[in-house]
Amino acid sequence: MAWQLVTFLQILQKNGKTFEDVGRNNVFRIYKILEHHLGETEVKDLMTKLGEGFSNPEKYFPQYVRQSGASETPVTVPPPTSQDVQAMINDARQVSNGPPKTIDSSAIGRLQPPERRSLQPLVINPGQSAHILEGTKAARSPTYQGNVVSADVAYERLLAGYASGEVPSPENIARLIVSLGHSKSKPKIIRCYEICNEVLSSLESNKTWQASAWFALEDAMVTALAHCGDMQAASIHRSRLVAQGSAPSANSYGALIANIKDTTDNASVAIELFEESRRLGVEPTSFLFNTIISRLAKARKADYAMLLFQNMKQAGLSPTEITYGAVIAGCARIGDSSTAEILFEEMRALPGYRPRIPPFNTMMQLYTHVKPNRERALYYYDLMQQMGVEPTPYSYKLLLDTYGSIEPVMISKMEEIIERMKRKNVEITGNHYSSLIIAHGCSQQDLDAAIRVFETLRKQPQRVKRPMLPRGSPRATIPDVLVYEAILNVCITHHRIDLME
Repeated sequence: MAWQLVTFLQILQKNGKTFEDVGRNNVFRIYKILEHHLGETEVKDLMTKLGEGFSNPEKYFPQYVRQSGASETPVTVPPPTSQDVQAMINDARQVSNGPPKTIDSSAIGRLQPPERRSLQPLVINPGQSAHILEGTKAARSPTYQGNVVSADVAYERLLAGYASGEVPSPENIARLIVSLGHSKSKPKIIRCYEICNEVLSSLESNKTWQASAWFALEDAMVTALAHCGDMQAASIHRSRLVAQGSAPSANSYGALIANIKDTTDNASVAIELFEESRRLGVEPTSFLFNTIISRLAKARKADYAMLLFQNMKQAGLSPTEITYGAVIAGCARIGDSSTAEILFEEMRALPGYRPRIPPFNTMMQLYTHVKPNRERALYYYDLMQQMGVEPTPYSYKLLLDTYGSIEPVMISKMEEIIERMKRKNVEITGNHYSSLIIAHGCSQQDLDAAIRVFETLRKQPQRVKRPMLPRGSPRATIPDVLVYEAILNVCITHHRIDLME
């Protein structure tokens, strides 16, 4: 809640309001919450930076607090809820989302070091803008068929033009920053940001353009730094936008949510960001909804994902195959097969529907591992083939488990699948052979058969690609760790610890 309150105070200060406009009980609540989360020294520094009207919060405490010197909120004063904070922010924030009309000169970020600045006065050149724009089209539209200029080439063109005093428009530099973010070129992003700030400084005579371009630049930095994985730096630029009475775009919030990592609860952080975007009046996009729904589905928060799915429809945004795939996956994770099937059929009825492999695999996984039902699992495998979707190695893994983990176990069918994969040149990995070993040794209780499969692999090792590694990476050898894990599980099941040595 601390970040909400800091944002609230910044908005108050931006709109010329002080603690006097908040109410004494609220001032005391805000101060104690911030003190708890940030510490007394940090809070005092924050209040001092906010200026007069904030620097002496004790002056605005309720009388009973000042007289008693109470250090904790009394029982009779309920702690503020998220709804209370949101209401206070909505009351104080008398600006609309989008670019601010003007910005203070102090809002412009850092420039390049003097030794790297252009010796020529900067002039915005339409030719430069067109070239930079060409370098961002491929990143913004995968189906673009024009003469594609890579973002790296566009960046070099930017530096060359800047050296001679010719630069693209700041909006096009912002687009280049987003493109560089997709390739995680952080040093180039920072250099572009510094150059663009210098361009912004040259627009003092056109404050409206300067403000609009500043918004595009800061918003681009949120997106690009999020893609680079530097969430702390991205949050700094997010705070800069909010402090000016604006907010990041929906796509920037989507990038923030998509790249959350290294937290104890990624889903909760994603929800906080999404709710913040709603509080600040950000118009949601399909990308933002798809991203938050996908996050929630992975975290098994299917109910909330379904709620947002319905909100998306009510907002007039058409769910895509990606949206349906995320919601179906959420339902599958919690075993809600009926809802998953309904959504799957809705997805198939979409105008211009183009089948993709993930939802088919999800439904097969649902009926193989979560709610075992061989008939339904095979239904989705057959449907996949009828619709011209090529099974992936994971599809075959699920198909093997369909026959190897659901009674009655059918070893002959599993062997047929292995042979089919060989005929189709589908690479067979340790993941596939482990299914066969487990089926023999655990489902069928045939220790000897499981050992025969393992020994065949050990005597005739195979080299296969390692999934998720770049092309050219060393190839793995079967039997791999998954095969060894499978045979060890079989030995444990049969209480043959002696064989494990």
